[in-house]
Amino acid sequence: MAGEKRRILITDPSSTIAESILQDEKSNEFEIQTAHNGPDCLKKAKEFSPHLILIELMLPLMHGIEVLTSLREHEETKSICVIITSRSEEHTSELQSH
Repeated sequence: MAGEKRRILITDPSSTIAESILQDEKSNEFEIQTAHNGPDCLKKAKEFSPHLILIELMLPLMHGIEVLTSLREHEETKSICVIITSRSEEHTSELQSH
């Protein structure tokens, strides 16, 4: 694993998080891919095998919690670390229940 870049998949319909991370000087230490909706995230998670996935809660086509549930149901993606993000405070209680 020495020398291998850590892989991050950023799932955000607006690309705001991805743009912020890519502007950071340390971003070249990671291999980063983006997805803009739930089904795209699931597909790229299997193909890209990221070490970490950032998932915006409110995604088009599939809710972020549904994406997380689907990732946990499949052997090849169930051990990937996931961080759920949300731009809205109203979703805090929904996140705490999972």
